[in-house]
Amino acid sequence: MGDIGRAVRDRAESFGFEKIVYYNRSKLSPELEKQCEYASTLEELVSVSDVISINCPLNRSTYHLIDDSLISKMKDGVVIVNTARGAVIHEQDMIKHLKTGKIGAAGLDVFENEPVPSKELLDMPSVLALPHMGTHTVQAFSDMESWTIHNIRSALLTGKVQTIVPEQKNTKFN
Repeated sequence: MGDIGRAVRDRAESFGFEKIVYYNRSKLSPELEKQCEYASTLEELVSVSDVISINCPLNRSTYHLIDDSLISKMKDGVVIVNTARGAVIHEQDMIKHLKTGKIGAAGLDVFENEPVPSKELLDMPSVLALPHMGTHTVQAFSDMESWTIHNIRSALLTGKVQTIVPEQKNTKFN
């Protein structure tokens, strides 16, 4: 439950979720965790979840993270929401399980084969698909421009950027 996961948690509370369980590289501090429960494995998380919100980067360890094997450990009728990266889910496995009802519904704004999502997936009545456009606001663009300028200046002056993604934490920019 990184920054995005915690933002999703805060929004989910207003929808009446009774319990929020998360899986992360390590357990969060109590002030970041709030009233959430930590699952020590991804398998434990998916086995108790009615709704799974995917909020992780796409890298070697998360490519097709959600696949046939992991889906088989989920509750029947689970709802999957992916706003992270499309290839975190093995799309054909998801389609197979949407057809059987193992996955009850999917909310997606990212797809494995962008920019051309699967027509079969888009035609499924249990799939809500939207374009990935959470940052398409005037304020978000303005903030990104300011952060970019700030990071370029910092990289030139200190060799480090201020808002780096965790995967590039030890990268030197000089």
